[in-house]
Amino acid sequence: MTATSILVVDDDDDIRETIVEALSDEGFEAVGASDGAEALRVLGASSSLPALILLDLMMPGMSGPDFLAAQRADPVLLAVPVVLVSADANVGAKAASLGVTEFLRKPVKLDVLIATAKRFSGTDS
Repeated sequence: MTATSILVVDDDDDIRETIVEALSDEGFEAVGASDGAEALRVLGASSSLPALILLDLMMPGMSGPDFLAAQRADPVLLAVPVVLVSADANVGAKAASLGVTEFLRKPVKLDVLIATAKRFSGTDS
């Protein structure tokens, strides 16, 4: 992974693949994971950290909150910013309760997604 890489964690294959493709089309190195456990494996196998993790809340296996707990327990992964991405009507309140300052509500608007990715990767101009 590189300074412009983004890890997309979502159990919905269509959503994950669409977000990865949209980010890739904008020049990002986007990688997908189907749940928190796979995301931890991807992060552990990479020689560098992504600029951003886009994280779904509700997933079978390791959920978004479970992933956040594991991320926060790892001092290296703790440095990677997380933006929650959810269709939950209360995603803002859930983000706040999880200590996450940023969130996007599904369906995510492409321009908002790209602007968020650019802001976190330092490529906005």
